[in-house]
Amino acid sequence: MDESRLDSILAFASAARLGSILAAARENGTSAATISRRISRLEERLETRLLTRTTRRIVLTEAGQVYLENCQVLLRALDEVDLSAPTASASLSGRLRVAAPAAFGRCRLAPVLIAFTKAHPNLELDILLSDARIDLIDQNVDVAIRMAHLADSAFIARKIGDNRRYLCASPSYLEKHGVPRSAGDLRAHDAIVFDQYDHADGWKLSHGGKNKLVRLNRRLCTSDIELVFQFALAGLGIAILPAFLADDAFTSGALRQVLPDYDVPESAIYALYPSRRFVPTKTKRFIEFLSTNL
Repeated sequence: MDESRLDSILAFASAARLGSILAAARENGTSAATISRRISRLEERLETRLLTRTTRRIVLTEAGQVYLENCQVLLRALDEVDLSAPTASASLSGRLRVAAPAAFGRCRLAPVLIAFTKAHPNLELDILLSDARIDLIDQNVDVAIRMAHLADSAFIARKIGDNRRYLCASPSYLEKHGVPRSAGDLRAHDAIVFDQYDHADGWKLSHGGKNKLVRLNRRLCTSDIELVFQFALAGLGIAILPAFLADDAFTSGALRQVLPDYDVPESAIYALYPSRRFVPTKTKRFIEFLSTNL
């Protein structure tokens, strides 16, 4: 693939992802005219329109959407090629600043960070654990772990895992209040709500291929998932908990799964980083390590 062709693909992929020619130009360190010219050259070569341009934004055509999906496969493959270079085995150095949700960081990320640190003793890891939304640019974050809907369209996101979630309650709660047999039964139970993931109007569940929104009797509501976990352990109600908190409690018997035939929507785990261009080796290697070890 010649360089000009790859430049055209990168220009198109950036503009499509960011929704703006100007934003793509900023990300790629060039002018809006250059990005527009590269996209036009790509459309001419393909003999099809990929984008519909308006005064404020761009919209993908149907052909553009299909082409973008294939471009993303190509770009991920190029990332893997870079990571397989002989220099990838070298020890890393410098500082890597990582942000992650607090509970996930303590329960699941910590062992991965320990292993990565041992593998690269010359690298300084700066870990920021917070449930607040972190601005990667303002706080000089190299990689941020996110576990919900991504609103940061200006950043590159790589999926590194699935965040499975379960309905669960303590045995003491279920003995006292009864075991729900259907989604409708949940309305008669106390709900412990995590306000960052749970739907404002209730819990979204699926059963037999059908989706259902269950209205809740809110007993407790919090923005701290570890509090949700502690409230559930204390027998204060039914909660939706991620696997990284619930799995050990299921094994020990401290929690039981409720309505196991019903599915709770999963949220993927993503690694976010500011730009695809000139990504430091330490960032690439860390994301690859996360993808493999999580």
